Amino acid sequence: MKWVINTYLIDLTQLINDEVCVYIPSLKKYISPKNHIQELGYTHENVLIKKILCGDSSDNIPGIAGVGEKTAKTLLATYQTLDNIYANATQIK
Repeated sequence: MKWVINTYLIDLTQLINDEVCVYIPSLKKYISPKNHIQELGYTHENVLIKKILCGDSSDNIPGIAGVGEKTAKTLLATYQTLDNIYANATQIK
């Protein structure tokens, strides 16, 4: 890694790539593209989508009623993209 971002903001993991990783002091973990799914349960490309699904009161994002962290991770693991989640919305319980 060439660069390390030291932050408590997990949202900044969307910035990771082959040259940038994020150190999250509260987790005591370095997050890179190689371990993002293992450590956080979704890809770094889906950080924003997870936030859209769950919401985030600190960023004034309401999210979808009834969708929390666990459900968002399950939806992203199953459907990978917001388009796929939307396309399969009638099958999701």
